[in-house]
Amino acid sequence: MIAAGRVLLANWKLLLVAVLLAALGAQTLRIAGLKQEAAEQRATDAESLRLAMKAQRDEFDRRQSVMDQEASRAQTQLAALAGDLADARRAGGGLHDAAQLAADAARRRAPACPAAAAVPGDDPIGVLADVLAGADRLAEVFAAAADERGIRAAGCERAYDALRPAAQ
Repeated sequence: MIAAGRVLLANWKLLLVAVLLAALGAQTLRIAGLKQEAAEQRATDAESLRLAMKAQRDEFDRRQSVMDQEASRAQTQLAALAGDLADARRAGGGLHDAAQLAADAARRRAPACPAAAAVPGDDPIGVLADVLAGADRLAEVFAAAADERGIRAAGCERAYDALRPAAQ
């Protein structure tokens, strides 16, 4: 045993080199394993990022599609409203014409005396026709504004409901 100890002491440098080479080999294997793990983690992270970005793009596309559909629906409703408004104007114009004809007929039946015709407010049918025509014009403006705002508000509400996260 002493002889073995002397051999070791005589060759301590070789023994030290062998231990260092073994440690270096172990470290090389450990570093190679860590590099492999890091490469796998980078690949996993890249795939996760790609999937997250795709999900975000898909969600943006879905939201944009909902907004486009609601805008198209509102435009269709506004076009229908414009058509209804034009129809109402035509009908109102016919009523105003009928009222004007009635006022003209009433004037023709009035006395022929020019002094009596000059009395203010003597033509109640004409005054009534003018007042109703003015009220009709204002009602048309208010109704058109209210209908347009209602259509736009309903479109916004539908878009909001469609985009809101489900089951809160």
